[in-house]
Amino acid sequence: MFKIYKNKKVRHPSISLKSKDKKKWYNLPISHEKAKNDSNMEIDDPSQNTRTVKVYVRKYVRKDKKGVKGHRYIKYRLNNESEQLIKNYLKEKYKKR
Repeated sequence: MFKIYKNKKVRHPSISLKSKDKKKWYNLPISHEKAKNDSNMEIDDPSQNTRTVKVYVRKYVRKDKKGVKGHRYIKYRLNNESEQLIKNYLKEKYKKR
């Protein structure tokens, strides 16, 4: 299960990724707007609203300093389909060649 934190630098929620690097925070930013060059994945809104709104996760892993990581959004949860889509993207991005 992915945890969602506020990214102080971009002022949007970000999906936190596990890493062995203790000086950097690896994350995937979430936005309500589509990127111009079609470099995003469409998922359901993790804020658990009653209406179904689509949000976009950028297809790049941000590497920020630890101080950029803000408070955790406790009520934000990804559904199974969105979580599987992100896992498949990360497997494809970091597969052994």
